[in-house]
Amino acid sequence: MKRFVSVLLIITFLLVSGIASAHGVHQEQVEKKLLVQVNGVEVKSDLNHVYKSKAYVSVRAFADLFEKSFKLASNKKSVTFNNKKISKIRLVKGEPTALINDLGAAVGGQKISWDTKKQEAYVLVLPKGTIQLDPHVVPAMGEHWANPKDMPNGPIYGVYKGKLIFLEYMIAQDDFINGKNHTNLGGMKGLPSPSVVQTDIEFQPHGHPGFDVAHFDIHSYFISDEEQHKIGTTFFELKDDKGKKIGFAAFGQLGDQIMLKVSASGLTPGKHGLHIHENAIVNNDFQTAGGHFNPLGKKHGEHNPDGTHLGDLPNLVVDENGKVDQMIILNGLSLEKGKSNSVLGKSLIIHAKEDDSVTDPSGNSGDRVAGGNIPK
Repeated sequence: MKRFVSVLLIITFLLVSGIASAHGVHQEQVEKKLLVQVNGVEVKSDLNHVYKSKAYVSVRAFADLFEKSFKLASNKKSVTFNNKKISKIRLVKGEPTALINDLGAAVGGQKISWDTKKQEAYVLVLPKGTIQLDPHVVPAMGEHWANPKDMPNGPIYGVYKGKLIFLEYMIAQDDFINGKNHTNLGGMKGLPSPSVVQTDIEFQPHGHPGFDVAHFDIHSYFISDEEQHKIGTTFFELKDDKGKKIGFAAFGQLGDQIMLKVSASGLTPGKHGLHIHENAIVNNDFQTAGGHFNPLGKKHGEHNPDGTHLGDLPNLVVDENGKVDQMIILNGLSLEKGKSNSVLGKSLIIHAKEDDSVTDPSGNSGDRVAGGNIPK
């Protein structure tokens, strides 16, 4: 009799504690909490979790993000969401959770990623008909996705490592000149969308592949400028002579040319010489950078008849608030290891004064006030 009572108590404990249910659906067993995002918008629920190396997401929280409803079957073994039946569910605190892949598929998600180290899952869901236009990562942008029927105006979606980075529209210069309106353009209608952090409006006087007329590129980024310029680039920090970070720089390959982005603050307003130097900076001593990068043995300055050094760059123009945000297109340099004209392993130096573009060896640009090492 005592043995029977003991067995009965164990069974009762298992049922009450939620380790097993009458329907055979496991409950409450949660190995790790899971951060879940859709297009960068968090699916907020304490029920998101990892169980047996699989990612489960609150069906209710996921559905709410899309402003949709779901139905739990009477036997509590499946849910119907967005007209899709999902059978592999787990009940946690009486609420259904489902595999992230199944939920993503139910809303037509293009990509689903899961960082097991950070316990972060991400679902990319773009409008129906959106495809990847080009598999290549464009520096400071990422991959380009769009519905072909929406081209060339867009929307175009920037994606990097499965995450939504920006939303872009391209408007022809003639449309502005002729007063043409573009209304009710598509975007993220009906889908979760993160907040816009920054917007870039850039004029393309000669167009580019995909839209070869003069036009404006309008990018609304969902990440910071610094995060943007870490994408597909050779990125590094800039520091002053005290070792304090004042900004960043990034080199990126654009066809046969090199793009250099410099963003910094805390500088003296006006023009400042900017050069690539032959050595890396050691212990924040800018003198250790050596002279200008000059593998061809030229003289200094773009106006020097015997110039120029490959490391000679246009002056930085710092505004009245001590800030600079400048894009420079360079020729003759490389981002390939082992090339004689490669900038990898060199350094970028900002000088106190304007480079006069003539005086050898440094353009009379004064002290070295900031810089950073270009990664090898």
